[in-house]
Amino acid sequence: MTMHTKQFIIFIGGLLLCFTAVAQTFTRIANINPNGDSAPQDLVVCNNKLYFRATNGVNGLELWVTDGTASGTQMVKDINPGAANGNPSTLISYNNKLYFYANDGSSGNELWVSDGTAAGTNMVKDINPGSASSAYVSPIVFNGKLYFTANDGTDGAELWMSDGTAAGTQMVKDIFPGATGSIPANFTIVGNMMFFSASSSTGSKELWITDGTPAGTRMVKKDVYPGNTSVTYGPYGSLNGKLYFSGGTDTFGQEPWVSDGTLNGTVMLKDIYPGIYSSGPTGFETVNGKLYFSASDPTNANEPWVSDGTAAGTQLLKDINPGATSSYGSGFIAYNGKCYFTANDGSHGSQLWVTDGTTNGTEMVPGMVPGSSSPGTLTIYNNDLYYVADTGGNSDHNLMLTDGTATGTRLIAPNTASVVDPLSFTSEMVVYNGSLYFRANYDTAGSELWSLTYTGTGIKNEIIPTQVTTYPNPVTGNKLFLQNPEKLDFKSKIDILSLEGKIISTVQNNAGQIFSGIDIPYSIPNGVYLLRIISQDKIYYQKLVVER
Repeated sequence: MTMHTKQFIIFIGGLLLCFTAVAQTFTRIANINPNGDSAPQDLVVCNNKLYFRATNGVNGLELWVTDGTASGTQMVKDINPGAANGNPSTLISYNNKLYFYANDGSSGNELWVSDGTAAGTNMVKDINPGSASSAYVSPIVFNGKLYFTANDGTDGAELWMSDGTAAGTQMVKDIFPGATGSIPANFTIVGNMMFFSASSSTGSKELWITDGTPAGTRMVKKDVYPGNTSVTYGPYGSLNGKLYFSGGTDTFGQEPWVSDGTLNGTVMLKDIYPGIYSSGPTGFETVNGKLYFSASDPTNANEPWVSDGTAAGTQLLKDINPGATSSYGSGFIAYNGKCYFTANDGSHGSQLWVTDGTTNGTEMVPGMVPGSSSPGTLTIYNNDLYYVADTGGNSDHNLMLTDGTATGTRLIAPNTASVVDPLSFTSEMVVYNGSLYFRANYDTAGSELWSLTYTGTGIKNEIIPTQVTTYPNPVTGNKLFLQNPEKLDFKSKIDILSLEGKIISTVQNNAGQIFSGIDIPYSIPNGVYLLRIISQDKIYYQKLVVER
């Protein structure tokens, strides 16, 4: 689906509205599995190629690569020959090569490397010899090496490192001697150090730090509160050169902690829920110089909090779902100088919210789909924020975009879209070579790899203000009828907007038929409004006057 760039200017009651349309193209990259779903997952860009896991229906789940064209999309190697799954996972780019865990059917799940060719795709080292697996926790690149958790079958799950060679793949330190291992996790890089959690002989998770050497791998603080059982929970966050994490003790419960990597510099940030009770902080994310997370206090349930790194500057952002019910703020991401996240205010279900870090500046993004849309997979592309949302209120997940305004928030899909719930299994979106890549099922080909490409700037749909006729206009009753020379597709939607862009009323068309008319609620006062009809690839704008 492609559209040519156009510009339209609309005068509504003296208000000048100027829109620029851009070319928009949805492309199914390849029909990898002609007889079903190829189920592409773990999308990672490496050395100017996009790698992922998929199945062609014959070889099982294996490593695939694409340059964005059908002819350039191919299986890299049948790691586990035949219909069995090589099941490559936790893909990561390191030194212009792809590293991942895979199972060749005889060596278990081990560390592999690929240069994009079959000959250059091989196991790095059989860390746990024989059919047993060594793979444990996702790898991370730190100080020019690849660090990960592995189990060699003797020392348990411990911290390992690799330079990409068998000889250079070795255990960093046996933190917890014996067959159990310390099970390092929550790797977080802060400056020139890497923090992680590891189990001690008492069974509790403690905070550790490493510079990549055995001597430089040490526990930061033995028991975050001495004399009490303590546990550090992930994931961790960082702000201004310090680590923030959730630490639990018998005395203070689970609260936010901060560490500069030293014994004395590892302290509780704030006892949000005083006493032995826990505030349960989760989801630490740094956005525009502030730390966001969710926590509970004695008055409010789980709500979003914000911190500048000090106890005094750690405050409840907003009680989005008032009282003892939680809003469960999560998925914090920076966009256009603000922080976007998902939350449930108890009235509109799970929706997309935005904040500038203040209570008054925290609000639901205008233009959200009515009902609980459960937005997720937030990804920035082409100066817009894309996400997957349930637009039908009953498991109909589609691609949405927003620029933070009502008029800039909408569903987008190809003209040929004919399947309900096309993004039901979409858990990741990746920007590669100027396009947005994701898993989708828009047609009868099944769940395959798709891309969305925009050229130009401005409103991301073609806007045609002259092809919609409405009557009676001005509206004197409660009904507005529409005449349109073309059929609006089954995803079309009609919004009544204020001239400031706020949605007053929304009607979603799921019948696959032309809108013959819509109700204009008597709750809408007399005045001038903007009627917006969204029909997948086009947006129609019409002046609407209510005089009753």
